[in-house]
Amino acid sequence: MPVSTDFSSPLAFVRHGQTDWNAAGRLQGQVDIPLNDTGREQAREAAVQFEGGGWDAVVASPLGRALETATIIAEHLGLPAPETDEGLIERGYGELEGAVDAELPAETRRVLHPGHDGDPGPIEAVGYRLGLLPGVEHSRETGERGLAAVRRIVAAHPGERVIVVAHGTIIRLTLDALDDWQRFHSSPRNAEIIELDAAQWTSASGVPRA
Repeated sequence: MPVSTDFSSPLAFVRHGQTDWNAAGRLQGQVDIPLNDTGREQAREAAVQFEGGGWDAVVASPLGRALETATIIAEHLGLPAPETDEGLIERGYGELEGAVDAELPAETRRVLHPGHDGDPGPIEAVGYRLGLLPGVEHSRETGERGLAAVRRIVAAHPGERVIVVAHGTIIRLTLDALDDWQRFHSSPRNAEIIELDAAQWTSASGVPRA
């Protein structure tokens, strides 16, 4: 990964490092799967990218893969141990958790992954009606849960710069919610860093970014 210290936003997301389930293409959801050695190395590489950014705190999902990633980053930067927020836990995939994504029936994959170029709600609604998404958390519920967590974090750290370590789908859907469901995002890769843009920061904090 290239090293970057030019962080303009007071908040940055980072997805946790790789797990064995990531490598196998399994839906992890809220199952507590640990990092593998590749994931730990990815976390260390992410930590290097944060050097010199003036960060004050790290907040993570309490699931082990995110919390270990956050701990590696915090220790490298000399920051306090990560705080946790339950609202950052990954989207729940219900009865589909543990399934190999590529092996799901095509009709299930279509409603589970409706694409990132529009509101997923209408396609998901078909999936729920047909019983294809048993126990799966609605995308909008996930995004609004993530948005509430981000707003709590910002309120708890006024004037501070915060690294938020979470999961691919909840980061994606939280960004969608920060954009008031008018823009739609792709999920970040393992250990990828994403800064909030000016409009997203205003949505999170209520304060325009200078």
